[in-house]
This record gives sequence, structure tokens and C-alpha cells, in this order.
Amino acid sequence: MTDNSVYNITITEAAKILDKSDRQVRRYVKERKLKAKSMRVGGYVRLMFNKDEVIAFRDGSSNPAEANVQQTIEGQDVDTMTAADNVEDVKEEAKPNVYDGQAVKYAMDILKEQIDNLRKENQELQTRLERQSGATGFWQGKAEALQVELKALMPIPKTEAEESEAVNAEAPKPKKSWWRWFWGLD
Repeated sequence: MTDNSVYNITITEAAKILDKSDRQVRRYVKERKLKAKSMRVGGYVRLMFNKDEVIAFRDGSSNPAEANVQQTIEGQDVDTMTAADNVEDVKEEAKPNVYDGQAVKYAMDILKEQIDNLRKENQELQTRLERQSGATGFWQGKAEALQVELKALMPIPKTEAEESEAVNAEAPKPKKSWWRWFWGLD
């Protein structure tokens, strides 16, 4: 069979035609019972199926053989591999030919995207750090203001001489006995 067939059915549509789950369809591809192509769509690698092949598989009229699957990046064939190799990690990046000009463009696009993501993350972290440092400065100022207020409310410490005079001045005089007062002895 030539590879001129159109692979335009997603795994979900193939699962509906076969009346199976997406996971079971992936198993069929992994076991090489069903032929699929990996295509890069919107940054992800997706398995695409030919409607005629899926219907033939459902009816049991096809003799499925181990089929090679071509990876496609934005409509251009890049590398030949089996669909079973790609089923385990559907989001695996397509690996174009290293000597191709598109490969360099592809790598540059990926690097630009990663740089943009890192810049955005750096900006978010910088903003967060500025907010936290501002809050730290606020609380430091608040603590200093409270220390000043506490110092103003505290009594002034006295020297030892002032303390001894205060103790002596505050000492109560001993009470006179009533009989001394009565007899006028004091």
C-alpha cells in the first residue's frame, strides 16, 4: 500500500469508529495492529489515522502489518519511525534532520519560546521579590517606631544614690506607742 492516503482522523475519532477507548487504540498502535502517523500539531505530537484503514481494521478485512509511520512537522515529512515508538510519549518533540534549514529554524523557535518563558518567570520572581522586600521594609519601620514609643513610655533609670535616697524618704516612721503619747514621753 502506498503512503498517499490521507491521515486526518484523530485518536478520539478513531476510537469512536472502533467503539473502543483512546487507550485501547493506543494499544493497537503499539502492538502494530493499526497504522498511524505522528503529526506535530500546535506544539504537540498527535497520532493521526486514515479513516479507510480504521474502518477496515474494525471490519477485520485488513491484514495489518508492521507499518512505518512518518513524523510530520507542519505538513512536511521529516523522519521515518514506527508509531509504536511514539505512543509512549505523545508529547515527545519531533526530531527533524539536523542538516535541514528547517531544523535550525525549528530549534531557534523552541529556544525563543524557552527564553520567553524564562523571561516571564524571571519577571514574576522579580516582582514577587520587590513586594516581599517592600513588606520587609514596612515591618522594619514599624518595629523601630514601636521601640521608640516603648522608650518614651519607660521610666528614666535612676542612679544608685537617687535610689537609696528614695528608699530612705519613703521609709515610714515607726508608730508611737499609745502610752508614750498618753504620758507625753515623746
